[in-house]
Amino acid sequence: GISAMLVGPTLLDLEYLASSDTATMSIVVICRSLGSILGNFVSGFLIGRINPWLMCLLVKFIGGVFLIASPWCRSVLTLTLCFIPLGFVIGFFDAVGNTMILIIWGRQNGPWMQGFHCLFSVGCLLAPLIAEPFLMEVPQDDLSNSTIQSTVFTPMETQVMYAYLISGVLTLLAGVGFTFIFFLETPRIFMAKSKDNKKEEENAPDPLESVNRVLYGIFLTFLAVMYTAYCAAEASFGVYLLTFAVKYVNWTKKKSANLTAALMGAFTAGRALGIPLVIVLRPSVIILVDLISMVSMLAILSAFVNVHDAVLWVCSIGFGFAMASFYGTGFTWTERRIGTRPRVSALILVASAIGEMSGPSMVGPIMG
Repeated sequence: GISAMLVGPTLLDLEYLASSDTATMSIVVICRSLGSILGNFVSGFLIGRINPWLMCLLVKFIGGVFLIASPWCRSVLTLTLCFIPLGFVIGFFDAVGNTMILIIWGRQNGPWMQGFHCLFSVGCLLAPLIAEPFLMEVPQDDLSNSTIQSTVFTPMETQVMYAYLISGVLTLLAGVGFTFIFFLETPRIFMAKSKDNKKEEENAPDPLESVNRVLYGIFLTFLAVMYTAYCAAEASFGVYLLTFAVKYVNWTKKKSANLTAALMGAFTAGRALGIPLVIVLRPSVIILVDLISMVSMLAILSAFVNVHDAVLWVCSIGFGFAMASFYGTGFTWTERRIGTRPRVSALILVASAIGEMSGPSMVGPIMG
């Protein structure tokens, strides 16, 4: 979560260090998403062939190193070369985590899937809080024209490398945790449980036997479009919220970082609430409420953002809360409807990665 979200609050600082502008930096974000897509594909090939806990500890160590190195890249090219493997690590770990939950808990994955994504959102919440003390401030006069490039700013020197250092160390510590798990009996216990679930699912009737193949294809297409649109909105909002608040609403970076933290706080709270909700409510109901809430928040924000600062606060918090349980609930809903086979999981993950890539690619040039 920290690795995925840290780029949003620190984007302007990285832009300054790379002597670039927001439109060009969107290319870096896109390349990170390309790395995420590659990570999804590679993980799908390796799962079942290599111990998943070994893969997790390796990617955590790799991610920690590239996270620490990111702010020391002083050109767009080197930053891109650093962000591609970082995106690979994020996509790889996300795919392995989701797949292992489905393998281990099968059709009972609901609360576990929500818990996994809740912990991810905790990392997203920590990212802006870690970054905020180290962000440089830019005189507001320099931001009155959003087309001005960062090379003409006269800010105090950024210390954002300390934020990346802290985040990288935390990521490396997570790798140490997976190292302990790898050498304990826990993996064997989990794999034994996954075998039991696999036997139960093999004895259960195939949900596709009673499904029309055409309708099945339509369902998968709708599923892919839904996840692409959701992840495009989530990635764009998270990455560019601080940039939007600074450049277009003329907020300070610290206030904008607090806004991002509020967004992620609501995101975390929503995912925590999703753990019991997925037990008592049907996944389709949760998804419908989430979609209506997200569209409503974005519509209100678009119409009234210039009316009062409170609109940006309320809509950001509301959007974070609304989108929180959507991703994990979608997996649960799909599992109950048609079963989440490896190809279906891969479809969801690839569609999500495409959304994460396409959203910033469209919003970045608009930001200027």
